[in-house]
Amino acid sequence: MPLEPELAPKPAELTPTVGSPTVELDERTLPHGARHLIIFANLQRLAAGGTFVIRNDHDPQPLRYQTESL
Repeated sequence: MPLEPELAPKPAELTPTVGSPTVELDERTLPHGARHLIIFANLQRLAAGGTFVIRNDHDPQPLRYQTESL
């Protein structure tokens, strides 16, 4: 899934937790039309054994289905 350059995640969008490989991404702050692209780009960059936390304000069911289909 290629990303448009303007939609590519920026390092500031990732917040590693100190002393942990956990990465947090607040979906609520992302542009609506680019949320899934940014989430999947960050998942691809996740190190082996790392943890990814997505903060949102809605049911993530469609994102779950899209992730499971990969």
